[in-house]
Amino acid sequence: MLTNHASTGHGWDWYTYQQVPDMYRHGLTLDEGQMFEGVLFIGTALSFLSLISGAEKRNRARLDFPTQEREVREMFSKSIPAWTVLAMLGAMFAGVTSSHATPLQVTADLDLQGQGLGVAIGGVGLEFIGGDTRTITLDIGGEVQSAYLYWVGRENPCTAEAGACVIGEPHLDQEMIFHGTPIMGEVVGSEEPIPGVQNSIAYRMDVTDIVAEKVQLDGIGTHTFTIADGNLTLNFYRKDGAGLIVVYTDASELGFYRLIGAHGLDFAWADSPYPSVQVSEPVDFMYDAAAADRTAELIIFCGDGTAPRPDRIDISDNPSVVNQIASSAGDEWDSLSLGITIPTGVGMTTVEVVSPADQSNSDSLAWALGAMRIPFSACGDGVLDPGEECDDGNNEDGDGCSATCELEGYCGDGILDPGEECDDGNNEDGDGCSADCELEPGGGEGCTPGYWKQEHHFGSWVGYATGDLFDVVFGVDAPGNKTLLQTLWTGGGKEHALGRHAVAALLNASNPDVSFMYTTADVIAIVQEAYATGEYNAAKNMLAEQNEMGCPLGRAEIE
Repeated sequence: MLTNHASTGHGWDWYTYQQVPDMYRHGLTLDEGQMFEGVLFIGTALSFLSLISGAEKRNRARLDFPTQEREVREMFSKSIPAWTVLAMLGAMFAGVTSSHATPLQVTADLDLQGQGLGVAIGGVGLEFIGGDTRTITLDIGGEVQSAYLYWVGRENPCTAEAGACVIGEPHLDQEMIFHGTPIMGEVVGSEEPIPGVQNSIAYRMDVTDIVAEKVQLDGIGTHTFTIADGNLTLNFYRKDGAGLIVVYTDASELGFYRLIGAHGLDFAWADSPYPSVQVSEPVDFMYDAAAADRTAELIIFCGDGTAPRPDRIDISDNPSVVNQIASSAGDEWDSLSLGITIPTGVGMTTVEVVSPADQSNSDSLAWALGAMRIPFSACGDGVLDPGEECDDGNNEDGDGCSATCELEGYCGDGILDPGEECDDGNNEDGDGCSADCELEPGGGEGCTPGYWKQEHHFGSWVGYATGDLFDVVFGVDAPGNKTLLQTLWTGGGKEHALGRHAVAALLNASNPDVSFMYTTADVIAIVQEAYATGEYNAAKNMLAEQNEMGCPLGRAEIE
């Protein structure tokens, strides 16, 4: 510990400076003597300038010093590398008080939705990559819709104009090589940790074609992509890392999902003397509320974070995620996927990465991407939601559940619908009613109601008895609650005439010695449809035509 007091002539002193560990991750440090001498030099120089600048300037300087003194004391109470302290002092005394930042904003090309929408992410740290090649590995579960590569680094010192860092083109590490293809990213955001001195920058490149081509060649599954420096003469002071996000469609997934992505570069470091650098801006993800709790996926791409230093991700309606920005994908880089809860009725999630001000040596964080994959209800997802009569997991008509999730008749449901010649309750050919509900060649035989009502023909009844109730057999509510035999003897038209031919057709279909056009299921379906629609005569005519084809049976008394 070095303690010294050197008066500057303005009524304030330089205080204690705690030794900075040589292994501190930001690199260069000065020993205590060098640090004190550098600070003392700045203080002495400022004192000299104030003495020769006149009373008015001295008064203005005196007014500013208490604030500057407090900030210097705070810096000395932290484990901050020497060059950082000196750069901050220079910026403060030069009158620089704010940082130029790009808070994360939702981007239209990462606002997608659809059935089976999936997201794969991967990342790798790029610190000290030099001329080497590194890899990003991730699992891609379907046809690629879009893919974006993000990478982040810090410039020190930056090229400054009017006290602010400026970005030219090509800029430092803007050129990379992704899976063998040279690329040049677009700048999506930047923030100056030390205004006019340092600049953290985030780049992005659309790599959809490269990723999609590899998946088409190798198939869905695990894929590895290479990344290398594209210009070894233009390099950041430190490359943090790179993250790849791939959006794909999983054809086997019935659920519907929405992806909302926001990018930029928002730097947060609680120990900074600049308020705008101390915190990041929260990001609001807006979506439709649902009638039940949902589990969503939160994606974070962030540089600069290291394991020993505290950090936090605040997520509305969820517990904070603590100390997970920890170089999990390699030095200085994290590509995180977190499961979060969206409560019933909630239509917005707010996310913020935090460098905690209430803890010592808080992490510095360069936040480049935040995204959410959110499930939502839709017709065709296989889940019966409020307002849906049915949901069979597709959006097709003609299968009993329409494309708008309304109940509909379909071939094979055992109900004779308009446009169907028959419906025997299945979708099989060769049983008299085809898989398309059309009458198949066959039949040609049938016995009339007059045959079946004669006592000396009761031996030809197969599968049914004369005392069986008509309503029970056919599943309808016919007048009179009659038996099958009573129905055969009932005169009259409309439902009575239909009843006679319905029983005769049923007995024809059930007798193996009669080559009848319809099956018993067909006959029952025709009758039920007639009772449902009131089209008794049409159904009677269909059955009568087949009943009168010619009876192959003779006398058959019950033994």
